[in-house]
Amino acid sequence: MASMIVQPSQFNPSEHMIFTKPKVNSVGGKSIGILNSQTKRSIQVNTPLMLTWGANVYENANGPSYSLALQFPRDEFSNPDIESFLNMLKDMEESVKKAALENSKEWFGKVQGKEVIEAFWNPILKYPKGEDGEPDLTRNPTIKVKLPMWDGDYKFELYDPNNVLLLPNGDGATPDSIIQKGSNIACILQCGGIWFANGNFGVSWKLSQGIVKAAETLVKGKCHISLSSEDRATISNMNEEQTPKLEDTDSSPQTHVESDDEEEAPVEEEGSPSEPEAEPEPEPQPEPEPEPEEKPKKKRVVKKKA
Repeated sequence: MASMIVQPSQFNPSEHMIFTKPKVNSVGGKSIGILNSQTKRSIQVNTPLMLTWGANVYENANGPSYSLALQFPRDEFSNPDIESFLNMLKDMEESVKKAALENSKEWFGKVQGKEVIEAFWNPILKYPKGEDGEPDLTRNPTIKVKLPMWDGDYKFELYDPNNVLLLPNGDGATPDSIIQKGSNIACILQCGGIWFANGNFGVSWKLSQGIVKAAETLVKGKCHISLSSEDRATISNMNEEQTPKLEDTDSSPQTHVESDDEEEAPVEEEGSPSEPEAEPEPEPQPEPEPEPEEKPKKKRVVKKKA
């Protein structure tokens, strides 16, 4: 029996996808289901661990809604599992567009050509735009994932790497407080089928489950300095008699630094917090300009009166 959850490397969209008949909802919107031919159910994919820029929050009249974008990495940070997932989505895009061309009259109400289908198509993979305003296919794409909610209830689950349930858990946590910028997440994504709106069409994905690995950051208020046993023993054995020795050694270089301007300059260039170089540069520029203009005028007036 085929598993309901597929691995990207084992799923071939051109062979394993079935499209349902178009359905029109109560408000006139059209949708087409996409099923897994092996299970006759909606497609559910187990993604590899991927970077996300955090959960996005949208405030609506009926309450907040959430989404996130999974970021495909540069080649040097990729791996075979991520490549399989990316290739699966690329194949899926081509298969959906091919089916749209073959069934254009049923899907769009009249026969459409390939160029029109391409113009209507809203890609699954979102590429950054170049200077010409067109998607730059040489860069790394993202895929948008919806975090489903109904009546204020989360219809997905988030776990930590130890499989401890993070959401929903009743403590008031929200997706954006758990999935933060720089987090890594492995997901089970469910395909929501094909949507049609304002002459465009595309494929939606929603989160079913996710394991979130929070971004590693240095916690403030906690010392992260690692001392060797020798350094720790030295600090522990230091006493007041040793303190003046440090002051004596500091006094000798201070006299040299104060009298030698060449030693101060390199210290400032290396990135000291306060760099005085930027201040004196603009100061001499405005001062010499008015001085030569005013002084000659005064001298000429005096000579004429004499």
